[in-house]
Amino acid sequence: MDQKQINKEIFERLEKLEGAIGRTGVKKIIGAQSTKLDFSRNERNFVKLHAGGMNGEKKFALLVARMAKGETKVDVKTKDVETAWNKMKSKDLLGSPYNGKYATVAKGNGWVDSRKYGTYHITNSWKEIFDKV
Repeated sequence: MDQKQINKEIFERLEKLEGAIGRTGVKKIIGAQSTKLDFSRNERNFVKLHAGGMNGEKKFALLVARMAKGETKVDVKTKDVETAWNKMKSKDLLGSPYNGKYATVAKGNGWVDSRKYGTYHITNSWKEIFDKV
């Protein structure tokens, strides 16, 4: 190998390395913004901003949190969550039809709870949905 080829290979490797570092930095910035929640936004916009990359149970907790405006004392009817969910099935929002399993798993993870049949409320630990696993 001559010096030009060596320099070219070094330059290409540096570009790949910088690209990898740049993507990681962007993901960290996006993750940090996810915890800045504005409950005055409409449901569709709120979900679009925060639900990206979440699984169904995290999306369920997020939607309950939005409907309760972040208040742990507010009960949200399961039927209202299901109705709102099914209005946002498109890929850029929730991405699938409502599934009752999401509520069960979210409750098992401690993000939501139920004081009475047919309602859910967020718990103090609901923001764990933003933690990376």
